Amino acid sequence: MTPDDGLPGLFDETTREIIVDDLEAAFKRLDKLEEAAAEIALVGTPEEVRTATELHDALWTVVSLLETYAPFDDAADAVERCRTARDRFAEAARSGLRTDGQTVSIDRRPRAEPGSATTGR
Repeated sequence: MTPDDGLPGLFDETTREIIVDDLEAAFKRLDKLEEAAAEIALVGTPEEVRTATELHDALWTVVSLLETYAPFDDAADAVERCRTARDRFAEAARSGLRTDGQTVSIDRRPRAEPGSATTGR
């Protein structure tokens, strides 16, 4: 990823170590999430399977962008796509379970449309 001693002017060796450790942990969690998506594929509705796959792919994109130190705007837009994908999966899962009522988002942060002024574009 980067030199062991960091990148001068950006971050030092300790910061690099923290980033690398967190990215490795994220990859492990994504591997476990891939197993969950495979289980959904066995028992889920076609919409649940599709949205679970989209969510997993969106999360991989974010981690990949962070690993390559992508520009903030790109990473922020990818995070927003993850939040949207998560919401779509929740709606599909509730529909598959025949749960009545409106889906309530897990977080209270305002939504930003990718490419909007909120994300810096």
